[in-house]
Amino acid sequence: MTSIAAHINQLDPEALEALRAGVAGTVITPGDAEYDTARQMVSFAYDRRPAAIVRCEGTPDVAFAVRFARERGIEFVPRSGGHAVRGHSVQDNAIVIDFSGMKGITIDPIRRVATVQPGATSGDLAGPAAAYGLCLSTGDTSSVGIGGLTVGGGVGWMVRKYGRTCSGRCVAAAATSGSSRSSPSGSPRAATSSVASSCSLRPAKCCAATWTTRRGRRKT
Repeated sequence: MTSIAAHINQLDPEALEALRAGVAGTVITPGDAEYDTARQMVSFAYDRRPAAIVRCEGTPDVAFAVRFARERGIEFVPRSGGHAVRGHSVQDNAIVIDFSGMKGITIDPIRRVATVQPGATSGDLAGPAAAYGLCLSTGDTSSVGIGGLTVGGGVGWMVRKYGRTCSGRCVAAAATSGSSRSSPSGSPRAATSSVASSCSLRPAKCCAATWTTRRGRRKT
């Protein structure tokens, strides 16, 4: 079994300093007081020990962390709410790109569209959406991250009528890590896209459906 020391050696003091200098957020590594808390997932079935956890504050942090890991051949994984059933959001010896600090929410009540950063949870969205009489067909746990919901989740109270969150009209935008190609000005291309999901909302009255269990069936 590969030990955590293998990747700690790759994150030598100079590399670690470069990682911390390259992001506005916090970099947490083994030995830091908050490491054990930061690496926890919702499921206690996993006890993973990543090489580093980067708590990003914005798209530039995400792009830098991805580029940093790729240049050094280190596995990296994204983490939104940490609800991944199979524990994908935290891996041994990897760099975890933690979105928990990115919770921005913008709602267009006319188009019924919410633009949500991946660190926000369905509970974070519920209040602002309800202020406009809107809601999202989402899972049944308020702590689930929007990042996971929009790409592969969302089985909740409205699923039978509107489908899962990921089955609705959701568009996810991801940060790029840059490339070797140059822009027309001759400078390297920087990350230009944002890390967020745009989701279609429903009238809040849909959430008031009454579920009755009768002979194994649910009626609304």
